[in-house]
Amino acid sequence: MRQNERRHSKLLMVTDNPMGLQPFADYLTSRGLSVMVVNQGEDALIHARRHDIDLILVDVLFPGFDGYDICRRLKDSPETSAIPVIFMSGMTEPAEKLKGFDVGGVDYITRPFQDEEAFARIATHVRIRGLQKRLQDQNEQLQQEILERERIAEALREGEERFRMLSEATFEGVIVHDKGVILDVNPVMKDLFGY
Repeated sequence: MRQNERRHSKLLMVTDNPMGLQPFADYLTSRGLSVMVVNQGEDALIHARRHDIDLILVDVLFPGFDGYDICRRLKDSPETSAIPVIFMSGMTEPAEKLKGFDVGGVDYITRPFQDEEAFARIATHVRIRGLQKRLQDQNEQLQQEILERERIAEALREGEERFRMLSEATFEGVIVHDKGVILDVNPVMKDLFGY
Protein backbone atom coordinates (compact mmCIF):
# COMPACT_ATOMS: atom_id res chain seq x y z
CA MET A 1 0.00 0.00 0.00
CA ARG A 2 1.47 3.30 -1.07
CA GLN A 3 1.94 6.22 1.31
CA ASN A 4 -0.52 8.46 -0.56
CA GLU A 5 -3.23 5.75 -0.34
CA ARG A 6 -2.66 5.42 3.42
CA ARG A 7 -2.74 9.17 4.01
CA HIS A 8 -6.49 9.26 3.42
CA SER A 9 -7.25 6.09 5.38
CA LYS A 10 -8.97 6.44 8.74
CA LEU A 11 -8.65 3.85 11.47
CA LEU A 12 -10.70 3.68 14.62
CA MET A 13 -9.01 2.00 17.57
CA VAL A 14 -11.37 0.86 20.32
CA THR A 15 -9.63 0.03 23.59
CA ASP A 16 -10.18 0.40 27.30
CA ASN A 17 -6.46 1.15 27.62
CA PRO A 18 -5.68 4.04 25.23
CA MET A 19 -2.37 4.83 26.93
CA GLY A 20 -1.17 1.25 26.54
CA LEU A 21 -1.90 1.29 22.82
CA GLN A 22 -0.65 4.84 22.19
CA PRO A 23 2.80 3.67 20.98
CA PHE A 24 1.13 1.38 18.42
CA ALA A 25 -1.25 4.18 17.38
CA ASP A 26 1.78 6.47 16.97
CA TYR A 27 3.52 3.82 14.87
CA LEU A 28 0.48 3.53 12.58
CA THR A 29 0.32 7.32 12.30
CA SER A 30 4.01 7.41 11.37
CA ARG A 31 3.19 4.98 8.56
CA GLY A 32 0.64 7.43 7.14
CA LEU A 33 -2.61 6.23 8.67
CA SER A 34 -5.02 8.54 10.49
CA VAL A 35 -5.84 6.93 13.85
CA MET A 36 -8.68 7.87 16.20
CA VAL A 37 -8.81 6.20 19.61
CA VAL A 38 -11.96 5.74 21.68
CA ASN A 39 -12.30 3.92 24.97
CA GLN A 40 -15.98 3.00 25.05
CA GLY A 41 -18.03 0.70 22.88
CA GLU A 42 -20.85 3.20 22.40
CA ASP A 43 -18.32 5.82 21.25
CA ALA A 44 -17.03 3.33 18.69
CA LEU A 45 -20.49 2.88 17.23
CA ILE A 46 -21.05 6.65 17.08
CA HIS A 47 -17.65 7.35 15.48
CA ALA A 48 -18.14 4.57 12.94
CA ARG A 49 -21.43 6.16 11.83
CA ARG A 50 -20.22 9.78 11.79
CA HIS A 51 -16.79 9.41 10.19
CA ASP A 52 -15.74 7.72 7.00
CA ILE A 53 -13.86 4.93 8.81
CA ASP A 54 -11.83 2.48 6.71
CA LEU A 55 -10.97 -0.02 9.44
CA ILE A 56 -11.74 -0.66 13.09
CA LEU A 57 -9.27 -2.21 15.54
CA VAL A 58 -11.10 -3.41 18.64
CA ASP A 59 -9.97 -4.99 21.89
CA VAL A 60 -11.63 -8.32 22.62
CA LEU A 61 -11.96 -7.78 26.37
CA PHE A 62 -13.89 -4.66 27.15
CA PRO A 63 -15.94 -3.47 30.10
CA GLY A 64 -19.66 -3.22 29.43
CA PHE A 65 -20.03 -5.09 26.19
CA ASP A 66 -16.99 -6.82 24.75
CA GLY A 67 -15.30 -6.45 21.38
CA TYR A 68 -17.40 -9.25 19.93
CA ASP A 69 -20.57 -7.35 20.89
CA ILE A 70 -19.17 -4.17 19.32
CA CYS A 71 -18.42 -6.04 16.10
CA ARG A 72 -21.84 -7.70 16.08
CA ARG A 73 -23.55 -4.32 16.43
CA LEU A 74 -21.38 -2.78 13.70
CA LYS A 75 -22.22 -5.64 11.33
CA ASP A 76 -25.95 -5.39 12.12
CA SER A 77 -26.09 -1.75 11.02
CA PRO A 78 -26.31 -1.03 7.27
CA GLU A 79 -24.29 2.15 7.84
CA THR A 80 -21.29 0.32 9.31
CA SER A 81 -21.58 -3.30 8.14
CA ALA A 82 -18.95 -2.93 5.39
CA ILE A 83 -16.23 -1.57 7.70
CA PRO A 84 -13.65 -4.30 8.34
CA VAL A 85 -13.01 -5.13 12.00
CA ILE A 86 -9.71 -6.52 13.29
CA PHE A 87 -9.63 -7.87 16.83
CA MET A 88 -6.68 -7.15 19.15
CA SER A 89 -5.97 -9.35 22.13
CA GLY A 90 -3.36 -11.10 24.19
CA MET A 91 -5.50 -14.26 24.02
CA THR A 92 -4.11 -16.74 21.52
CA GLU A 93 -6.62 -19.58 21.89
CA PRO A 94 -8.06 -20.69 18.53
CA ALA A 95 -11.59 -20.62 19.98
CA GLU A 96 -11.29 -16.89 20.70
CA LYS A 97 -9.98 -16.19 17.21
CA LEU A 98 -12.75 -18.26 15.61
CA LYS A 99 -15.34 -16.41 17.68
CA GLY A 100 -13.98 -13.16 16.23
CA PHE A 101 -14.41 -14.45 12.68
CA ASP A 102 -17.89 -15.79 13.50
CA VAL A 103 -19.14 -12.35 14.52
CA GLY A 104 -17.78 -10.71 11.34
CA GLY A 105 -14.16 -9.86 12.06
CA VAL A 106 -11.69 -10.00 9.18
CA ASP A 107 -8.51 -10.61 11.18
CA TYR A 108 -7.11 -11.11 14.66
CA ILE A 109 -3.78 -9.72 15.85
CA THR A 110 -2.22 -10.75 19.13
CA ARG A 111 -0.28 -8.78 21.69
CA PRO A 112 2.47 -8.00 22.09
CA PHE A 113 2.24 -6.64 18.54
CA GLN A 114 4.86 -7.34 15.95
CA ASP A 115 4.52 -3.85 14.47
CA GLU A 116 5.50 -4.72 10.90
CA GLU A 117 3.25 -7.79 10.76
CA ALA A 118 0.32 -5.94 12.32
CA PHE A 119 0.83 -3.04 9.93
CA ALA A 120 0.93 -5.41 6.94
CA ARG A 121 -2.38 -6.97 7.98
CA ILE A 122 -3.96 -3.57 8.58
CA ALA A 123 -2.65 -2.16 5.29
CA THR A 124 -4.04 -5.15 3.39
CA HIS A 125 -7.53 -4.72 4.83
CA VAL A 126 -7.43 -0.95 4.32
CA ARG A 127 -6.50 -1.48 0.70
CA ILE A 128 -9.30 -4.02 0.21
CA ARG A 129 -11.73 -1.55 1.79
CA GLY A 130 -10.51 1.18 -0.57
CA LEU A 131 -11.07 -1.10 -3.55
CA GLN A 132 -14.56 -1.95 -2.27
CA LYS A 133 -15.38 1.76 -1.96
CA ARG A 134 -14.16 2.45 -5.49
CA LEU A 135 -16.17 -0.48 -6.81
CA GLN A 136 -19.25 0.77 -4.98
CA ASP A 137 -18.74 4.29 -6.40
CA GLN A 138 -18.37 2.87 -9.91
CA ASN A 139 -21.46 0.74 -9.42
CA GLU A 140 -23.48 3.78 -8.32
CA GLN A 141 -22.19 5.71 -11.33
CA LEU A 142 -23.17 2.86 -13.65
CA GLN A 143 -26.62 2.75 -12.07
CA GLN A 144 -27.02 6.47 -12.78
CA GLU A 145 -25.89 5.96 -16.38
CA ILE A 146 -28.35 3.09 -16.79
CA LEU A 147 -31.19 5.25 -15.46
CA GLU A 148 -30.18 8.08 -17.81
CA ARG A 149 -30.06 5.72 -20.81
CA GLU A 150 -33.45 4.27 -19.87
CA ARG A 151 -34.85 7.82 -19.69
CA ILE A 152 -33.39 8.62 -23.12
CA ALA A 153 -34.71 5.35 -24.59
CA GLU A 154 -38.18 6.09 -23.22
CA ALA A 155 -38.09 9.62 -24.66
CA LEU A 156 -37.01 8.16 -28.01
CA ARG A 157 -39.88 5.63 -27.96
CA GLU A 158 -42.34 8.42 -27.15
CA GLY A 159 -40.93 10.55 -29.98
CA GLU A 160 -41.16 7.67 -32.45
CA GLU A 161 -44.76 6.99 -31.38
CA ARG A 162 -45.71 10.67 -31.86
CA PHE A 163 -44.03 10.66 -35.30
CA ARG A 164 -45.89 7.46 -36.26
CA MET A 165 -49.22 8.93 -35.15
CA LEU A 166 -48.58 12.19 -37.06
CA SER A 167 -47.43 10.44 -40.24
CA GLU A 168 -50.49 8.18 -40.20
CA ALA A 169 -52.85 11.13 -39.63
CA THR A 170 -51.47 13.34 -42.43
CA PHE A 171 -53.02 13.45 -45.92
CA GLU A 172 -49.63 13.62 -47.60
CA GLY A 173 -47.20 10.83 -48.31
CA VAL A 174 -44.24 10.54 -45.92
CA ILE A 175 -41.03 8.64 -46.65
CA VAL A 176 -38.25 8.10 -44.11
CA HIS A 177 -34.95 7.14 -45.71
CA ASP A 178 -31.26 6.86 -44.98
CA LYS A 179 -29.11 7.79 -48.00
CA GLY A 180 -31.77 6.63 -50.43
CA VAL A 181 -32.68 3.43 -48.60
CA ILE A 182 -36.32 3.63 -47.60
CA LEU A 183 -36.77 2.84 -43.92
CA ASP A 184 -40.45 3.64 -43.44
CA VAL A 185 -43.48 5.08 -45.23
CA ASN A 186 -46.88 6.18 -44.00
CA PRO A 187 -50.20 4.60 -45.17
CA VAL A 188 -50.86 7.43 -47.67
CA MET A 189 -47.55 6.69 -49.42
CA LYS A 190 -48.39 2.97 -49.51
CA ASP A 191 -51.75 3.78 -51.13
CA LEU A 192 -50.11 6.12 -53.68
CA PHE A 193 -47.61 3.50 -54.86
CA GLY A 194 -49.68 0.43 -54.15
CA TYR A 195 -47.03 -1.37 -52.10
